[in-house]
Amino acid sequence: MILQNVSEEDFAIVFRRIMEVWTAGEHHTGIRIEHLTEFVVYEKENYDK
Repeated sequence: MILQNVSEEDFAIVFRRIMEVWTAGEHHTGIRIEHLTEFVVYEKENYDK
């Protein structure tokens, strides 16, 4: 899953909500979730030359 337009501050909230729904589910026995976060900043002025 790729989350676009999520600030670093909001990521913790979004990830917590995803994990709450996952934990409440019943059909994930034996499945493990791993995550990698990398925040990419697009600085428009550096690319509009």
